[in-house]
Amino acid sequence: MVLSKSLLDSSRMGLIKLDQDQNIEACIGMLTDGIVPGHPSSEALPVLAGLDSVLHEIGLGKRSSFSLPRVALKEGPLADKMLSFECVPSEQSGCVQILLRDETQLYDMEQHVLQQRNELALNEVALKEARERAEAALRAKVSFLADISHDLKTPLQVIIGNAEILRGNLPEEEREAFLQDVLDNSNFLLALITDLLDSSSIEVDQMELTEDVVQVGTLLERVLSMARGMPNGRDRNFRLHIDPSDSAIIADPMRLQRLLLNLVSNAVKFTENGGRITVDARRDEGGQFVIGIEDDGCGIEPDLMKRVFEPFTRSGIAEGSGLGLHIARGLADLHGADLSLSSTPGFGTAARLALPKSRIVKASS
Repeated sequence: MVLSKSLLDSSRMGLIKLDQDQNIEACIGMLTDGIVPGHPSSEALPVLAGLDSVLHEIGLGKRSSFSLPRVALKEGPLADKMLSFECVPSEQSGCVQILLRDETQLYDMEQHVLQQRNELALNEVALKEARERAEAALRAKVSFLADISHDLKTPLQVIIGNAEILRGNLPEEEREAFLQDVLDNSNFLLALITDLLDSSSIEVDQMELTEDVVQVGTLLERVLSMARGMPNGRDRNFRLHIDPSDSAIIADPMRLQRLLLNLVSNAVKFTENGGRITVDARRDEGGQFVIGIEDDGCGIEPDLMKRVFEPFTRSGIAEGSGLGLHIARGLADLHGADLSLSSTPGFGTAARLALPKSRIVKASS
């Protein structure tokens, strides 16, 4: 093996000569600094331990060479380096020469390239997912705009048409019917517009809470009374269970009412006539105040459940803006509460609002 002096004098290569007893006879090159001649090769280079017979065969010429590519040494004078070893016969019978190459820098570069390649692949996946989410959001918004345009146009047409009719002479009973129709459609329009405004306020973090002591039992009774007054809420069976102790909390009364009404109205939408909607409020084992709303309706399909809290999401059987649950999640976040939804198609849906225990008002003794 013929090597130039410049290569051996570099810090990236070195040559170690072993005698017939496989002790280190000489070291050449900066890479071998710290390796002391006279010691067994396995002490300076633990990676050679157990290779006595292989080195013996190389020294006798029975084997042309033996290589160890890229070995990371953990101890000894060459610790923390990534080295390649090539063992070949020496000019002297029975002796072995070991060429060392320091490939630490090359290995680090390759690992860096591999890491960058992996990061690039991950970024491409993330970019693809983000693009798909953006495209889905765009489709949802386009669909929402089409639907909301229809939802706004229909009641407006009814209001305008009824207003034209009311300009004429009508019997009192017919006049009252047309006026009630105008009122119902006006309230529907107001609800849609309120949803849009609240959703926008939540998105830009412009909604602020006005907090006060809230009697949860009273609030829930009011919410259920409003739900019973809905056109499709009259034929539902509502049940309310509340723990009378620790039933007062600190919250924004109007925002919390809106949040709970959105959850209850969602249950109403997915429950058929005669169905049951149960509302339960109590402390859980962790000290949180939990309000649960459960129905035995048709449930929500898994694909829809993945996007149920996203804006403009609604099923084919439900009317509305598709913002109710999105607004509910935003109002829950403002209260520092956790809102979750679980559903089994064909068996019903359960909503769980967990308010932090710091919001519970301690009962006076």
